[in-house]
Amino acid sequence: MRCVYLRALVRALNARGIKLHEIASRAIVSVPELQRA
Repeated sequence: MRCVYLRALVRALNARGIKLHEIASRAIVSVPELQRA
């Protein structure tokens, strides 16, 4: 479920001109923080 949501979010952000590697780096950093909380 999360993968589908992330893909849709990436597409929406990418459509606005945001680079995929920036989204990926932010997601990788935020995921461990969410798991800790």
